[in-house]
Amino acid sequence: MPCALPRTRGSTLPPSHSRDARISLPRTAGEGWGGDITPRLRDFAQNAVVFRPHAASMLDTLRTWWHYLHGKRSEVAHMDYKDAYMAKVVLDIHRKRRDKRVTRVPLAALEPIHRIDRENALNATRQRAEALHAHRDALLATRLLDGDALQAIIPSVSQIKVVRDGERWLAFEGNGRLYAMREVFAAADGMQVEVEEYLFDDDRSIRRRLNRVRRLNRL
Repeated sequence: MPCALPRTRGSTLPPSHSRDARISLPRTAGEGWGGDITPRLRDFAQNAVVFRPHAASMLDTLRTWWHYLHGKRSEVAHMDYKDAYMAKVVLDIHRKRRDKRVTRVPLAALEPIHRIDRENALNATRQRAEALHAHRDALLATRLLDGDALQAIIPSVSQIKVVRDGERWLAFEGNGRLYAMREVFAAADGMQVEVEEYLFDDDRSIRRRLNRVRRLNRL
């Protein structure tokens, strides 16, 4: 069944070109979602030239997410209960948020919600730490890890996303980058990190569940 490509909030496509931004998504196990979707996603990313120019930015986004998901494939294969629970909590964070804002917080006050203990994630974190270490002196001069610096040195598809919990911020997105930063910079270095903070009318349930995720991960 044809399905329109996802749009960012508030965006529109001209009616005359709406058919150009459609793809067929498999619905049976033999076609895709129930089996290996890797070849279908790869083919789509590589053959994106069939789209009109106005869809180029969307295609760039899809290619970026394809590389992100491809890199996460080994982690998905080893998901357990705590991972599934964390995924549900993160989904509710996005669903229940009232607003979000970009702000700067002390690296020493940023806390992960899960461990980095799988081979693929450990390798990625090690590579990020090496990349940050190569720029350590320049970053120490500014004592700032802002969005531009992070994207240039350890690029990712999203910012580090956090929920405030008293005098600390719980990172529900970007834990690998956080562990890499902690490997390179000590609390005494006084580094500030640019993050995307999610805001709620009442965040008590979200904070309680994020802390449960930490306990499940022995943090």
